Amino acid sequence: MTKETLFQNNIKVLSRYIPQPAAIRFSEWILTYKISLRITRDRCTKLGDYSPKSAKGVPSITINHNLNPYAFLITLVHEFAHHFNYLKHGLNVEPHGHEWKREYAVLLSEFMRMDIFPPDLLHALKKHIQNPPASSCADPFLQKILSFYDEDDGSIPIEHLPVNALFEFRNKVYKKEQLRRKRILCTCRETRKQYLFQPGVKVFPLEG
Repeated sequence: MTKETLFQNNIKVLSRYIPQPAAIRFSEWILTYKISLRITRDRCTKLGDYSPKSAKGVPSITINHNLNPYAFLITLVHEFAHHFNYLKHGLNVEPHGHEWKREYAVLLSEFMRMDIFPPDLLHALKKHIQNPPASSCADPFLQKILSFYDEDDGSIPIEHLPVNALFEFRNKVYKKEQLRRKRILCTCRETRKQYLFQPGVKVFPLEG
């Protein structure tokens, strides 16, 4: 398969998840830096992640499949910022230290255009990049605006549930317990095991 064919295939796939103008840029980066991008099922602990070397011996990025186009794009920028930060500093800096924050803000600024983000999100992002948190979920204002673009399937962010509320996630029932630093502790009713959920993870509230 030629490089041009790979490039076009990447654009085609990414355009299912993010605005097409952004898909072009990311397709260039994937080829240039030989990134292994994998779109995964939803995960309670993270929206995406980055590894400088996967089992294939190349840098790896994974993104949850069920994010809306703008949340997917912001998460993708977040993970690419880790990659560029790694190229410059290796493992000698904090994962979300000031070097990463600077990289993330610069990369995200490249996509802050009217043909990619709607005006309300552009406004939220201008505030967001002034001091980016380790996760977009940790920015309540940005998370609120992003939620307006989620599909209405009856799910809500877990942070909107009261303590002790029951909810369904991936066909299992959980009970919301308490906030642990920046994540929410929950107990699976079937296994009694406890898990830490990102505040912005979408779950289905249950009565009971």
